[in-house]
Amino acid sequence: MKTMNMKTNSFAFLISLLMLLASCDHDTLPVYEDVDRIYFEYASGQGTVDQRDVKLGYDNPIKNDSTIGIRVRLLGRVSNEDRPLNAELVADESSAILGTDIDILPSLMKAGKAIDTLFVKLKTSKKIETKTILARIRLLPNAYFHVDTETFAGNGKNSLEYNIYFDAKMDMPSLWALTNASGARPNCNDYFGAYSNMKFKVICEACGVDREYFTYHPIYDADGKDTNTPKKELDLRIPSALSYGWVALCNRYLKAYKDSHNGQDMLDENGAVIKFPFSWT
Repeated sequence: MKTMNMKTNSFAFLISLLMLLASCDHDTLPVYEDVDRIYFEYASGQGTVDQRDVKLGYDNPIKNDSTIGIRVRLLGRVSNEDRPLNAELVADESSAILGTDIDILPSLMKAGKAIDTLFVKLKTSKKIETKTILARIRLLPNAYFHVDTETFAGNGKNSLEYNIYFDAKMDMPSLWALTNASGARPNCNDYFGAYSNMKFKVICEACGVDREYFTYHPIYDADGKDTNTPKKELDLRIPSALSYGWVALCNRYLKAYKDSHNGQDMLDENGAVIKFPFSWT
C-alpha cells in the first residue's frame, strides 16, 4: 500500500509540474528557435569580406550621393509581413559622421524573404575628395529581431558589423595602374593613351561604366595566394576588340563636346587636350 501511495504521489507531482510549466508566460521561457535573428550575409560564406570600397568620384553620372545596399540574412522563420531592420553607425569607430557623410535609410526584411537589404546613403563632400573615410555599420535589435550572433559558423567573422570605406578621389584606378606597372601588353595606356583624371571621366561617361569597373579584385585561394592577375582581369573586362568600340565612343563624346563649345577641345586637369588613340597595335 505504501508503494502504491508513493507512485500516486510521484504521478501527481509530475502532473502538477507539467501544469505549472504550461501556465508560464512564453516570454519568460525563451526558446532559440522561436526568436528570429539577423546578421550580415557575408559572414555565412567562406572567402567573403566584411567591407566595401566605394569610389564616388566616378559614378556615372556624377551625383551628390550614392545609395548602396548591404545584404542581411534571416536566422529564423520567414514572416508573412514586412519587418523593419535596425542599424547604427558605430560613431567612435568611424571617421564618417551620421547625417553629414552617411545616412542609414529605412529598410525592411520583406514578407516571404529570408535575405534582404539594409540601405545606406553615402554623401559627397570636399572632405572625401582628398581622403578616404570609414563608416562602420552595426545591426541593432528591435521588436522583431535579436542580434546576438557576433561570430557565425566558427569562421571568426563579426556578422553584425560591416565596414564601408568611401571617397571621391580622382586618382588612377587600381586595374589601370597595375596593368601598366606589370609591363604586360596591351594595357590601359595602350588602349586609351596616357592617364588623366578628366580622360577617365570621359571614359566613364561615354562608355557607361564607373570606377568599380576599373578596380582590380584579387582572388585568394585557401593558402592566401592571389590566383588572379591584373592582365587577366583586364582581358576579361576589356578585350582588345571591345577597346576599339570604347575608343570610338570616347572620340564621339569629345567631338560632341567640341561642337558644343565653339570648336574648343576638351582639356584635362593639366591643360592638355584629351586624345584617344585609334589603335594600340
